[in-house]
Order: sequence, then C-alpha cells, then structure tokens
Amino acid sequence: MKAPVLTCAAAALCFFSFSEASAQSSTTTTRIPTYIGTLSSESGSTFGNFRTVDLNSADTNAPTVVGNTFLTDNWCAGSIYIAPNQLLETPKFKYDIENNQILLNTSTKKPKPDQADNPEDLRVINGVQVLAFEINDPVQGKRGFVSSINSGYTLQGAPAPGFLEVLADGNMYLYRKVETSLLKANYNIALNAGEKRDRIVKREVYFLRKDGSKELIPVSRNKKETLAAFDKQAQVEKFATDNKVKFNNADDLTQLVTYYNSLQ
Repeated sequence: MKAPVLTCAAAALCFFSFSEASAQSSTTTTRIPTYIGTLSSESGSTFGNFRTVDLNSADTNAPTVVGNTFLTDNWCAGSIYIAPNQLLETPKFKYDIENNQILLNTSTKKPKPDQADNPEDLRVINGVQVLAFEINDPVQGKRGFVSSINSGYTLQGAPAPGFLEVLADGNMYLYRKVETSLLKANYNIALNAGEKRDRIVKREVYFLRKDGSKELIPVSRNKKETLAAFDKQAQVEKFATDNKVKFNNADDLTQLVTYYNSLQ
C-alpha cells in the first residue's frame, strides 16, 4: 500500500501552522516542513531541527567565474531599432556581448543596493533582430551601435558578427567593438601565485571603413599599417606625429579620423 501523497495546499497549511507554533516557543530553531521530512531517513534522526544563522556563518563559496559579458555593468536607458521598422524606447536594458542578445528589465521599482534582478521582470531580444541601438550611458553619454551583420559588413571577405560602436563618420568611419574571452584560473599552490578563479576579460578592438565600402579594416598598433588605409597620407601622418596619436586609444583615433574627414 502506497503512503498518502501530501498535496501542496495541505503541505503549505502544515508548514505555516507549525511555523507559527514554533515561533511562539523558539526564535532560534525551525523544524523542517513535513513535505520534505522524508529526508530524515537518509540523514539520521537529528535531521529536522534547524538553527537560524546569518550569511557570514553559512558555508559559502566564492563565484567560480569573475566578471560578466555585458557591455555595461549597469542598466541603461536607450532606443532599440528592431527590424522591420520598429523602435523600442526603454528605461533599462543591457547588451550581452557573448550571447548577442539584448536584455530588458521591465521592473518599474527602484532597485536596492546589491539587490538581485527578478527573473520575472526580464525579457530578451535576439541580436539578429536588431539593426542598431543607442545607450544613454551615465558615464560616457549617448553611444550608438550598429549591427555589423545586418549592415552587411565583412572582415577579410567574411560576414562580421556583433555590434560596432560608431566613433566617427564621414569619408572614413571609425568603429569600436568590445569582445569577451575567458581567462582560465592558473593558481599555483606551491608558489601561492596566479588567479584562483576563471575571469571574463573584455578588450576593445577598432575598425576603419571607407565610405561606400562594406569591408572593415582592423586598426593595428603599428602606425605604418594603419595609415596605409588613408589617402592623403602625408597630412594624416603629420597629424598623427604632431599629436602623438596612440593607435589603441579611442580618443586619439577619433581625433585622427575626424581630422581626415575634414580634409578637402
């Protein structure tokens, strides 16, 4: 004969009835709810009485991976241009670089410090549906991004995935792309050195594109290689030398391309 199955309603009633009685008798121990009491047969006769502890007393582990794959750490307001001909303006969203998707937060409540997001408030838009988006970044101001795939851009003749931030436009365009990679833990116990946890690393890469062309040109730290993408090289090279342009710096590259676009 099978043991009677305790329904959810009965379990809840049993749990809350007992909790009320327990609260009157003790403020430091709580008895396990009846609906999981069968675990006591596997854990010994002492299973069932629990002492309330704070977070510092619990046996916890640090996260196995440090970092995240979002373009911005905080939720930002902005506009999302969705194919075909749809514009979504939202007060809170993030772009997930690794999964190529936009995460929306529909909650209207002001979050408390260190409060986790409620999964029921989150919605996702696949990046392949998005033509472009703008972020009102509280630190860097308004930033615009275009879908490389949906724009038809190529890299060495192959479709170039992801979103590109537009830093300068005109006869020559300058784009910034943020890429993520996983840096594996390399801790050495004997030397007590190295990383103990895997770490998500973000890095910025830059591309040029000539107006009328779909091909992206990677920006190299090598001055000669990068300047080869420009015509009027003598003027551009002089500007780069006079202003000590660093070819891995967004502001320096923006000034260089803006100067080039101003030449007649």
